[in-house]
Amino acid sequence: MRLRIHLILILTVMLAGVLFADAEMTADSSLQEIVREQSPYVHVEPKRSLSVPLCLQSEKSLFSDYHCLLVFSGIYYGVFVLVFFYNLVAFMQTRSRNYLFYLVFLGSFALIELSFDGLGRLLLWSDFNWMIMQGRGAFVGIMILSFVLFSRSFLKTEVFAPKLDKLLLLLALLLFVLTLGGLFFSNVEVVLTMASVALVLFPVFLFLGLKAYKNKFRPARFYSAGVGSFLFMGILLSMDQFGWTEDLYLFIYSQQAASVLAMIFISCALADLLKKTEHENLENLNSLNHLLQEKLEKTLSQLRRNDNVLIEKSRLAAMGEKIEQIAHQWRQPLHALALINQNLYFKTQLNTVTKEDYEEVHDKMNEQLQYMSQTIDDFRNFSKSNKKKEAFFIETVIKSAISLSEGSLEQANVKTQLISKGEHTAYGMCHELMQVFMNLIKNAHDEILEKKIQEPWIRFSVTAQKNQTQICIEDNAGGIPEDTIKRVFRPYFSTKEASGGSGIGLYMSKEIIERSMLGRISVANSENGAVFTVLLPKTTKKVSKN
Repeated sequence: MRLRIHLILILTVMLAGVLFADAEMTADSSLQEIVREQSPYVHVEPKRSLSVPLCLQSEKSLFSDYHCLLVFSGIYYGVFVLVFFYNLVAFMQTRSRNYLFYLVFLGSFALIELSFDGLGRLLLWSDFNWMIMQGRGAFVGIMILSFVLFSRSFLKTEVFAPKLDKLLLLLALLLFVLTLGGLFFSNVEVVLTMASVALVLFPVFLFLGLKAYKNKFRPARFYSAGVGSFLFMGILLSMDQFGWTEDLYLFIYSQQAASVLAMIFISCALADLLKKTEHENLENLNSLNHLLQEKLEKTLSQLRRNDNVLIEKSRLAAMGEKIEQIAHQWRQPLHALALINQNLYFKTQLNTVTKEDYEEVHDKMNEQLQYMSQTIDDFRNFSKSNKKKEAFFIETVIKSAISLSEGSLEQANVKTQLISKGEHTAYGMCHELMQVFMNLIKNAHDEILEKKIQEPWIRFSVTAQKNQTQICIEDNAGGIPEDTIKRVFRPYFSTKEASGGSGIGLYMSKEIIERSMLGRISVANSENGAVFTVLLPKTTKKVSKN
């Protein structure tokens, strides 16, 4: 696609050159009118450095050759300008040294061509003596030196041809010395020396390009074509110097055509390398993204495991508290059973026991045993590690949490209340939600004891909203200080460090509500105390009777 765009741009510049030349021909028509048609003209056309051939031309023949020269010059330098500015824009975007070396090569090559055509002296440096006497030799040295550096950088010869790379470095040093000499010596000696070096170098460059392409470096195919064009141009120049192309009309502009092809091919090679680099960068980026995704998944998995460990630690801590509460709850029924047993024993010893006494003892003992059994069932449900989600009644979970906390609540004379109209369902792991409620009850209980609240209470209220069920847990312990209320859900933050608080209870409550139950939990202060609000999504699943 990029190659097509390059060709379209080049053809556009060529067309502009033709139009420019046509305008020049129209402007020169007035000159032809004042020249007599039968007048002979002398046309000096130097072909070799040691001979100046002369030829006689008619007016028509002279102006025809002149117009052809204008057309070709417009096309040739139009392509030159296009290629140079295209690579300049690419260099400004990429800051690649490949483009820098190539731009230096193109600039020096353009100055050499302008010097050979005489246009440089006519349009640029006029009678500047150094440019006339030494400039061409210096720019030939810069041109060859920059192309050597460009070839090393583009082909990466230090990787696949290290021996030739060292040779190129030595040649680059030699060329640098010759270029410095070109600043002071005349053009003839320097240009001939540089031309000899170039004739040796370009076959080497062609070999390196073909070797790089053989090593699956695809941009080298355009590079090889460009170097081959330059080599062909050098052969044509040598043939021209020896006078071997005098009678071949097609060779008049073949040198310039070969150089245009070479510039286009090298530009295509650079564009292909840029495309290859972008593709490799994209693959590396995709590989890096894949690696980061894997690391992220591993990190998230580790965080989930850590959260599960925290949940289990929190539940184990809660279990220890519940065992203590169960022991406290069992004291009363055990004491009642002991009294019933003692009463029955005394009646038996006094021989006053009746059938009705046995039945009464049976009923009372059964009542106490049922109470103790229910306490164990509640504890067992709370201790389940089952991760299966199911639908359940929120009110049932709240009642179980209050029941398991009843021992410590009664000891502190804390009254509990559940306000709800009907039954509300939720979907998730009910034992985890029970743990959240028990954490909130425990925190409220601790605050009540610490502040010695008179007539303490904890109130649960459940209300249905549009797509959610709202559960509010409120106490009358005076609330949470404003400087800490925003931090209560942070991990390891505790206001009870002196009494052994770990700071994970409310954090794990938030994790359970938001991650497991897909709900939200927040806290605020009311006129009585703290109000924790839990929002759970409604579910259409039915609660299992089992």
